[in-house]
Amino acid sequence: MLILGFGLAYPGHLVAAENDKTMKFVITSQPLAKALDTYSRLSGLEVAYDGALAAGRWSHPVNGELASAEALRELLIGTGLSAKTTGQDSFMVAPINQSVAANSSQQSYLAAVQHNVARVLCAFPETRPRAADVIIQFWVDASGVIQRAELLDTPPQERAFVEELRGVSVGEPPRDLPQPITVAVLAHAGDGCPSTSTAVAR
Repeated sequence: MLILGFGLAYPGHLVAAENDKTMKFVITSQPLAKALDTYSRLSGLEVAYDGALAAGRWSHPVNGELASAEALRELLIGTGLSAKTTGQDSFMVAPINQSVAANSSQQSYLAAVQHNVARVLCAFPETRPRAADVIIQFWVDASGVIQRAELLDTPPQERAFVEELRGVSVGEPPRDLPQPITVAVLAHAGDGCPSTSTAVAR
């Protein structure tokens, strides 16, 4: 599973996702980005967030049998952030009371970026999802090429992830797109990729 974190925000408060089932959550207080990734892995839901907003923030501990929306609400206590559903299986985290609506062109572009990044990473054995989360930030130039990529809270031996992304074209970005874009490649029991992958043209 891939999660895009970026600088878009949605108004409103957390709304329960459809088919919100109660399950056991045990997430300790920790850096917020790691906590959100753990939450996503446990719940099976996608959480989009701005990497800059997560920096320096710590999550509230979550422990108990909770619905996924309730668990996310508890995780964000004290962070100054809230979440809102953006689809049946997805949430957006943004500052409380922020009222800037997401631009439809940005949403479409980021969905395309997620698809392209997944295609790139799944094309190479060394960059398929594995037993540990990998968090990457990257910057896209005006022509749509990834010019710079960095690992966040990830062991340096995972540098293959950033090396494969540099120079990849993900499409021309909207002019008002906030950067960098943050991608979390979550740990997966298998490799999280389709059984067949097409080699990526650069």
